[in-house]
Amino acid sequence: DAGRQSQEVMIGMRRNLTMKPAYSSVEALGYCFPHENLVLLQKVMERTHVSSLAKQVVLAGQGAVESWQFLVIVAIACIVIGYGFLFIIWYSFDKLMYGLIVGAHLLLVASSLAFLYAGFHPEHNVFRNYFSEPVSRLSAWACSGLAFSVWGLFAALCCYNRDAMAVTIDSVKATCEVIS
Repeated sequence: DAGRQSQEVMIGMRRNLTMKPAYSSVEALGYCFPHENLVLLQKVMERTHVSSLAKQVVLAGQGAVESWQFLVIVAIACIVIGYGFLFIIWYSFDKLMYGLIVGAHLLLVASSLAFLYAGFHPEHNVFRNYFSEPVSRLSAWACSGLAFSVWGLFAALCCYNRDAMAVTIDSVKATCEVIS
């Protein structure tokens, strides 16, 4: 470049210094880094003997500083979503819990009936591709019995722990009241 001047300096070793146009910089970790010029910062970081972790930290910090508005919006969105979730849990936790329990009952009974049906109708038996017809029929009936047994245990536990579910619902609602 015609606009740049070179000067040779001898202090312990010979160095060539070249004048370059100034750019805005910011001090960090005892060094000056380019400010609001990510491309130049990446060039400096590539040519500097700094550990890759330090490079990642500096580049991440530079990116966070340049996009602070986005980070503030994300933080606000997280707070709004968190309080929205809290509001939903506060007003519908009991419905959600009972709905999940009813859904589990229906799933277990339906799977038991589906396997029972498959045991009587070989064309609908999922085990027919893997086993002979008698073995696939017995496998479907065994799965039906297993699903029915699990449903029976689940129903017994639901009846036995009815009071514990009510206490859980009350504690979740009380916790939501304290948090909000």
